[in-house]
Amino acid sequence: MVLKGVPCTPSASGAPSGSSSSSEFEKAATVGVVVIVALMLLIASQAVQQGFPAITSGQVPIWFKPGSAAMLPEAFAVLGFAFYMQPMLMPLLAEMPRGEAGMKVSEQAVHITLYGVASAAYGSVGLFGAALFGDATESNIMVNDLLPGQPRATLVLYGALMVYLCCGMVTTHYALRASLEVL
Repeated sequence: MVLKGVPCTPSASGAPSGSSSSSEFEKAATVGVVVIVALMLLIASQAVQQGFPAITSGQVPIWFKPGSAAMLPEAFAVLGFAFYMQPMLMPLLAEMPRGEAGMKVSEQAVHITLYGVASAAYGSVGLFGAALFGDATESNIMVNDLLPGQPRATLVLYGALMVYLCCGMVTTHYALRASLEVL
């Protein structure tokens, strides 16, 4: 099978040819983690430095307020998207050791990824972003002016996020190719 000029035949490990396993993408994943951690620290530090403006003004209540139950369906949809990892998990399962050992490793990896990394990233950016921007918080935090009056720093931040997205596309394409081979 050929996908946009790239051969897509399985290797001995069951991974698409051209790469022997998804573990080869660790460097790309590391770049992505560094960029996301930097973004988390930027938003959190700005919220702290500015004294959590949207919380102190009452724009973003810390406690559940009447009428906010109408927002729960949207909140669950956002959370569902945030923790959606099915396409990435399936090709990884083929690379895990067979039997009980493979199940334990897979389960630990999923728990660390979901409960640790994803919760920390989405939770901190959501909490500190809302505390910083309040009602003006956009659904994509990058639309907000994260570095006001600093065009060069903003350009560096956007460049780093572009690198992150490019690195993330590599692993997404790997998962897609592996899934297409199964079909």
